[in-house]
Amino acid sequence: MSNASREAAKTMYEAYRAQIAELAPACYRRLEFEELKPAMKSGWLAVAHEVEQRNYQLLNAVQMAYRKHHLGDESIGWEELGNVLLDALCEAMGDDGYQRWVEKTKEEG
Repeated sequence: MSNASREAAKTMYEAYRAQIAELAPACYRRLEFEELKPAMKSGWLAVAHEVEQRNYQLLNAVQMAYRKHHLGDESIGWEELGNVLLDALCEAMGDDGYQRWVEKTKEEG
């Protein structure tokens, strides 16, 4: 890989990290106190497990996007990647949060 390619990949990676950092607060806001009450009754382990599952889903989506976009992995289709990213975003942000984010993105673009 040439230095220019490495720099381009690094720049894209940093852009993805910035986007994920921007989305993270929406993910945590979704875990509001009322949603946590049932988990609190069954123990904090249930909360930790739910957060771990969300983190895994987000990590999997980012890894898949990196493989497809930067490594040219042809085993991943664009539609498949889109569906994985959509599912991860909706699960992390909630459907309403996702819709607000899409509208905000359209307004900014």
